[in-house]
Amino acid sequence: MRRMTLSAHGRLTLAASIATLLGALTLRPTLQGWGWFVVVAVVVAPMAMAGAAVRQVSRWWLPVITVQLLTLLLTVTALFAHDEALGGIVPGPEAVRAMSDLLADGLETLRLQAPPVSASAAVLLVVAGGLGMIAFLIDLLAVTLRRPAVAGLPLLAVYCVPASVLPSGLSWFWFTVGALGFLLLVSADAADRIRSWGRLLGDTRFDQEPGSGIVRWVAGGGARSGAIALALAVIVPVLIPGLGDSLIGGEGNDGSRARGSNSTVSVIN
Repeated sequence: MRRMTLSAHGRLTLAASIATLLGALTLRPTLQGWGWFVVVAVVVAPMAMAGAAVRQVSRWWLPVITVQLLTLLLTVTALFAHDEALGGIVPGPEAVRAMSDLLADGLETLRLQAPPVSASAAVLLVVAGGLGMIAFLIDLLAVTLRRPAVAGLPLLAVYCVPASVLPSGLSWFWFTVGALGFLLLVSADAADRIRSWGRLLGDTRFDQEPGSGIVRWVAGGGARSGAIALALAVIVPVLIPGLGDSLIGGEGNDGSRARGSNSTVSVIN
């Protein structure tokens, strides 16, 4: 029986979706519960599947992103403005007005509440809608434009949100989760590029299915390199002493800089 395999675009689409969801997990310390993550997955999955379906019949970028954005709009409308939408899914004027009001409430809640924020419907719209757009950008960069390394920038933007608003920042665990998503995305693209090389002539280790042996050989080294780099990114900052607030001296009573003083710098979040 012939084995069913995903196409190159299919593998990249799946990797982009997983990377988005792993990146979204870094928001966990800022939001209460896990219900928000389920909503994010419900928003991301249909858009990814719609893009993959269009790519089966057309490689032109315009119909792909058009269908993806339309799918994202319909999904968000069905989730947050079902009663006001036409047929429960098509956003009419009332649905747009309802989502606009809900969006304003969500932004106000995020502004006033300290993390972890309660995952109300308004907050869910902000989070799911924002991460839906992040998923779209990652898919556009990694799959449509084949620039997976650049797709790490939207993932970094997601990570920077909790890293900047939490008083003590994010722990190494959540950094690792987000970094694994980026490594998965880059390795999926690299594996597809390596497959296009075929097999190495004269090397019996790669006399199997064309491209399969060399992919495992190179991917194995790449996985080890990625694991080492990720481990260093987590461990090295722990080993290097941090810079205390007293590093920057304050002003003395006479207006001159007080060298060696224990003055601290106060910042507002």
